[in-house]
Amino acid sequence: MDLRITLRTLAKQPSFCLTAILTLALGIGANTAIFSVFNAVILRPWPYRDPGRLVMVWQTRPDGRINGVAGQDYSEWIKQAGSFERLEGLIPQFYNVGGREDTVQATGARVSPGFFDALGVQPALGRGFAKDDDQPGTPRVAIVNYSVWQSVFASDRSVLGKPIELNGEQYILIGVMPKDFDFVGQGMLVWTPLIFKSSGEFQSNKMAVLGRLKPAVTLKQANREMQVVAKRLEPMFPKTNTGWSAAVNALDEIIEGPVRPALTALMVGVGLVLLIACTNVSNLLLARSDVRYKEVAVRSALGANRGRLMRQLLTETMLLACAGSLAGVALAWAGLRVLARIAAGQLPRVEDVGLDARVLLFTLGVTVATGLLFGLLPAHKLLGGDLQAALRESGRGSIHTRGGSKARNVLVVSEIALSLMLAIGATLMARSVFWLENENRGFIPQHLLTFRVSFAGKEARDPSQMAAYFDRMLARLKQVPGVKAVGAITNPPVEGYKQIGLYFVPQGSGPIDPVTRISAGIDLINPSYFKATGVPILRGREFGEHDQENAAPVAIISSALARRYFPGQNPVGKTLQVGSPGRAGDYTREIVGVAGDVRYLTRRAEDSIEIYMPFVQTTWPTVYVFVRTDGDAGRLAGAVRSALNQSGWRQPVSNLRTVEDWISYVNGKARLNSLLAAVFAAIALALAAIGIYGVISYSVVQRNKEIGIRMALGATPKQIRSWIVRQAVMLAAAGVAIGLAGHFALSRVLRSLLFGVSPNDVVTWLGAAAMLGVIAVAASYIPARRAMRSDPLAALRQE
Repeated sequence: MDLRITLRTLAKQPSFCLTAILTLALGIGANTAIFSVFNAVILRPWPYRDPGRLVMVWQTRPDGRINGVAGQDYSEWIKQAGSFERLEGLIPQFYNVGGREDTVQATGARVSPGFFDALGVQPALGRGFAKDDDQPGTPRVAIVNYSVWQSVFASDRSVLGKPIELNGEQYILIGVMPKDFDFVGQGMLVWTPLIFKSSGEFQSNKMAVLGRLKPAVTLKQANREMQVVAKRLEPMFPKTNTGWSAAVNALDEIIEGPVRPALTALMVGVGLVLLIACTNVSNLLLARSDVRYKEVAVRSALGANRGRLMRQLLTETMLLACAGSLAGVALAWAGLRVLARIAAGQLPRVEDVGLDARVLLFTLGVTVATGLLFGLLPAHKLLGGDLQAALRESGRGSIHTRGGSKARNVLVVSEIALSLMLAIGATLMARSVFWLENENRGFIPQHLLTFRVSFAGKEARDPSQMAAYFDRMLARLKQVPGVKAVGAITNPPVEGYKQIGLYFVPQGSGPIDPVTRISAGIDLINPSYFKATGVPILRGREFGEHDQENAAPVAIISSALARRYFPGQNPVGKTLQVGSPGRAGDYTREIVGVAGDVRYLTRRAEDSIEIYMPFVQTTWPTVYVFVRTDGDAGRLAGAVRSALNQSGWRQPVSNLRTVEDWISYVNGKARLNSLLAAVFAAIALALAAIGIYGVISYSVVQRNKEIGIRMALGATPKQIRSWIVRQAVMLAAAGVAIGLAGHFALSRVLRSLLFGVSPNDVVTWLGAAAMLGVIAVAASYIPARRAMRSDPLAALRQE
């Protein structure tokens, strides 16, 4: 019965229904889409056995930062820590995989034999690692991901149990992981047993440790025990462990932590959009209620009690909410298909985003809450007055007009406040992306081509052979037409990730406290690196061809290091003591130059504590090559690859791309956040404009007689327009004040998502407020023009 009456009532006002349904569809669709992402990335458990008990265990520096784990500490943890069922080590590594046609480079890791057992995941084909696979003298074995088995080995089952080539050495392929396996979204493709290659590597803290807590042990208890164990290890390894501790983090926190703030902010944003949509529909219903008083009064006089009338009114709002929800789900489905394409590589498990049962249940809950949210106030207003008095009215107006107008004004002020908060957030994110893409990074990314190469095979076994092989490759690249310079470095100046970091001692330092000792990023480069990348030499000289393996050890330091550790001095000619990667012992190196600071996109330039060393004096197996061109760098990619083949280069290269494309990829998450925030802010501003227009329009209709009297008494059209626009400006001013206060209260949510701009940037606040003011004036202009053209005599005759 209620449904039939509702359908008949709504059918009489198709424009109202369409407007309400589309408004709700935008709000509900946006919430459904973002919750789908939140569900796939944050809420859905990872496909491991009992994932809530999986943790990562780290060493922590004296300043509290987490760090990789040394093999010697890992061995003691296994003996002393009782909170874990097992502790398994992992060291990331690049692999050159020899395929049927060509050698390809793949990311992977060396892991302890029980690693996959700890996860509760086993190969889809073949077997996992056995207990003795990490023992010296046993045959080398390997496991590959499903994608490698398909692309490199053509999905050939017969390859299992047969030799394959990894880094120039023979391994037996024993297993293929399941198709959907991707350890914490890191894209690791090749797995080999963890065997420490030297005592130096055993002492180097570059390992990640996966743990599985015992059933009765909490994360807090495990952290407390590991801190006690770390204290016990200080006297055992005083040189490396003094002042260091340990930390235990839930595995899902490691995976989801970097993206949770952005997704939480987006969930807040779409929640605000939904509130604005509900506010708009409430305003529509309030305006509609003023002409329904008599209808409701008649039904009351015929015996319908207030509960019966409330049920009927809420049936109407729930029907609108359900229709808006269906349209919103359709919008979400279409939006997610677009989002999956633009977010590929930027969010973990984005390929799993979809409208599953949990998402649809969330949408149902949002639909019910929405129907109640925008329906209760109009229903209360409609039934809260004197229905008998409404029945006695003879069509000359509503007895609730004043109260209804006040409620509509409050709703519009709320809309403007919420819209302003979204507009400020979107503007700040857009400015942050602009800063990331246009900041001075300390080098020149234009006309620069790059690729990564990992040395393997006999060339990587001897530092001198590696350096010679490397030099031949660079010399061949310099001969490519259009190439101006070729540089190479172990720590690329883009992402902020450091392959190598070592402690150092500047000349003139007193006794070094192990707790407060300082470290720097160690960059191994060739002589023309600075010329290729455009990093300036501020003092001293670059490396030259005479800085060879057996020459005096030299170094170039960053300007930030010079300012901090050689204040007011010229550091050129001074020395520092620092280790050499790949070689035992510490070396005293003469500082021959000071280079400009490089900003690594994720930190301040003044934190760029760098020490550059000649590659030939201390080698490393993975380097990033930078090719400076005299034109479009992308056009030389084919020529560079061809030159490598012609030079007899046997090492595969990966990630051949322009540096501008690389920077664009690194900025992808920030750009995605900014784009989504801009979309939601645009929806909110459009809804706010519609809300202002509706309220002012309705106010003009309701005050038609007053306008007629004013004009009859001599008011000019310009004065009438100013009077009406002033109403909109007053509403906007109130909304802006509340919105600014709301943004200030929530600014902490945005802080971690911004680069180069403060969440409380006054210029952004003023710009967004001015934009809302312009929208308010523009939305009130049409009703104001309509009022200016009205006939005062006709308005007076209406009553």
